[in-house]
Amino acid sequence: MKLFVCEYFTGGGLIGKDLSSNFIREGEMIIKSLLASLSKFQKTNQDIEFFFARDYRLRTKKFKNSCLYTPKKNIWSFWESCIEKSDAFWPIAPETENILERLSQIAIKRKKILIGSLPKAIRQTKNKYLTNKILQRNRLPIIPSRIFKKISPKFLKNLEKKNWILKPIDGAGADEVFILNKATKKIIDVIEKKIRNRMFILQPYLTGQVMSVSAIFAKDDFIPLTCNKLIINPSKGSVHYQKIEVGGAEFLRNEMTRIVKKIHTAFGGLLGYVGIDFIKNRKNLVVLEINPRLTTSYVGLARSINFNPVEIILKQFDKNYQNMREVKKRKLTVKKVVINVSR
Repeated sequence: MKLFVCEYFTGGGLIGKDLSSNFIREGEMIIKSLLASLSKFQKTNQDIEFFFARDYRLRTKKFKNSCLYTPKKNIWSFWESCIEKSDAFWPIAPETENILERLSQIAIKRKKILIGSLPKAIRQTKNKYLTNKILQRNRLPIIPSRIFKKISPKFLKNLEKKNWILKPIDGAGADEVFILNKATKKIIDVIEKKIRNRMFILQPYLTGQVMSVSAIFAKDDFIPLTCNKLIINPSKGSVHYQKIEVGGAEFLRNEMTRIVKKIHTAFGGLLGYVGIDFIKNRKNLVVLEINPRLTTSYVGLARSINFNPVEIILKQFDKNYQNMREVKKRKLTVKKVVINVSR
């Protein structure tokens, strides 16, 4: 099987732009971890051949024979050509601006094996407002959300009493996530410019610890691999990830598993690696968002668990592999691995 891997930010998504994107570093971490896992898997599965897209401005020391440098323009044509030449396609891309969905649809249209969630599930989870509605219908704990259109005098007055979170309806990670309160009134002008060009949702600020789960979804089953703790650094009204403790929230495994089971039922078409973010407050575990793709937590996954995550993921897309029973028979052991993601 010939597998094409494309990590958006390091694989050509910034062609025509500078490489100062906040996501470049995390993209580098993810693609290096995935390629290392694929290389290890390849040693015992010689029928798999993988290659990956690489921005022509970025060098690579490892996996040179598997690297396909991008052209200086027409990146979508390049990606389509690479997908056409492959048997399977593994996209790692933001849901923003329909990028992940569009890449996934190309693979399906060309009848390639898509290593990831189906377009319908991507559509449902990229829209945070729609995600919340589906979670609410399935009686899962959420933070109330509303579409935010403009900053009114009434809202500004409200900032004196309450803290709010403002984030893009289709954002990825903590990109353009703002904390609004009386201390951040001075950045209101910046935020007003943002909401003119992009749709945002507003949520009450919920105090608690941000957690996540790294799970593998199949059509009829799922496996939570690690329960993680995310350290957030809120500064000057913005939110940034500082570090991730992969396996650092295993004490919540039972509670997370119950919620993941309901999410698996509610969102048909989530497949392969799925990352789900939560906030743990005094009362319960609240669902923040669902990521239908590799997340930064994947960087520590292979070191945290006692088997290769790539093996489990790829098996879910093998027609000869029926279910997860074989994997579930193995004893999963998890150790804490800390990833520094601060820029």
